[in-house]
Amino acid sequence: MDASLLVVGATGLVGKAVLRKALATQVYERVIALTRRPIEEFEGENRFVQHIVDFDNLEASRDVIQARDVVNTMGTTHKKAGSKQRFYQIDHDYPLQVATIARENGAQRCINVSSVGAKASSLTSNYLRVKGKLENDLRELGFPSYVILRPSLLLGDRDEHRAGENLGKVLDRVLKPIIPPRYRGIHADQIAERVLYIGESNQAGEVILESEHIPVA
Repeated sequence: MDASLLVVGATGLVGKAVLRKALATQVYERVIALTRRPIEEFEGENRFVQHIVDFDNLEASRDVIQARDVVNTMGTTHKKAGSKQRFYQIDHDYPLQVATIARENGAQRCINVSSVGAKASSLTSNYLRVKGKLENDLRELGFPSYVILRPSLLLGDRDEHRAGENLGKVLDRVLKPIIPPRYRGIHADQIAERVLYIGESNQAGEVILESEHIPVA
């Protein structure tokens, strides 16, 4: 299989950062995005392949869900999702279904952008519980290489407004000297750089990188 990367959640903050970094380097021969709507920013890039899919009927797109590496950057908020059930579908079911099909089509590596504190048994946060459940379920797919990234507060310019996140960015900037490294904000570009670094490696097995270890030195 060629050196190809399939990005899930390509229209989000981290997903777009990954696309930009991947298309600015030669790590991948093809960079593939699965989206609900076109991404105009990358039109004309000769290594960029875009597939508009129905995430509620991914089996219909089975033939195009294939690449050597799969990176999951998909994520929403409970407010935007509208319910816990819908949140679970977007943050767990969709990326798991894509990864399952990709693995069946020969994918060798899964890079999962999760969250600091992700834990399937969390009793205090549905968000962290769902993220932890996805980590576990992706593990069961048997990718030869499985990398979990657990970033803290995401920094960067989103297309959408998230009030809570914006407040967090202010607090992160003001209180950074006293915030433990694991919980300091991390820029989406730093996550994207790590994804590309992983893409160049021969790393096998499972690796978990907490937020403070994600930036490439």
